[in-house]
Amino acid sequence: MTTPPCFESAEDFEAYTDLLEETVTDAARSYCWDCTPEYKEKMKAQGLCRHPLVQFVMVDGALVGKRPDAETARKQAEAVALVGSRINP
Repeated sequence: MTTPPCFESAEDFEAYTDLLEETVTDAARSYCWDCTPEYKEKMKAQGLCRHPLVQFVMVDGALVGKRPDAETARKQAEAVALVGSRINP
């Protein structure tokens, strides 16, 4: 996997994925799980967030970032584009 732009370096991402492999049993978990709303907004503002549709939810008492499934993400992106075209015709 290539290094996501929200990580400062390839080394940071490699260290993160190594730790994830050692500690997490949920194979479907993405790096967005460990993001925060504040960091997401910072990365969006810098154009570095690949998954701006991540929603933050409580899971077992912790706030985690969850990506929408592909179909939901597509619909959300279409809705955002439609609203944007109405605001900036």
